Amino acid sequence: MALLIMFVAGIIGANREKEIFTTEVEKYVPDGCGLTPLNVNTFAVFSFQSPDVVSYYLTGIQTKGYGGAMELAIMVDTSGGVIGLNVLSHKETPSYMNRISKKNLKKDLIGKTYSDSLTEGIDIDAVTGATYSSRAIIKAARIGCRIIAR
Repeated sequence: MALLIMFVAGIIGANREKEIFTTEVEKYVPDGCGLTPLNVNTFAVFSFQSPDVVSYYLTGIQTKGYGGAMELAIMVDTSGGVIGLNVLSHKETPSYMNRISKKNLKKDLIGKTYSDSLTEGIDIDAVTGATYSSRAIIKAARIGCRIIAR
């Protein structure tokens, strides 16, 4: 099953955070799947056919890029490996984000696990000319894997 899932989460305010996150996440869960909230930013995704078996996890992470806050959705399999990520919001210069997209940084992060250091220059290369933005995305992947691995 191809996992192309996008979920939208924002750290908008303590009173509205859960409501917005839950409503937006449910829009992007595949048919035949459900969610179990683990906390306000993390959900277990399961198939209705096997509700006791977690298929993967979704977690929202906020990091800081060059332009400021960057919010990402990280999808992590049950082994702690990244299976997808989406930038939900950012304040980066569009040309920097275009460089990251063209260099396939997200693709390079797929398959990395919580046990990988995900260190720039060792496991993964930052995108030249978009170093701070790249670092923010790499950091979000590292944090997402480790949150799920706990």
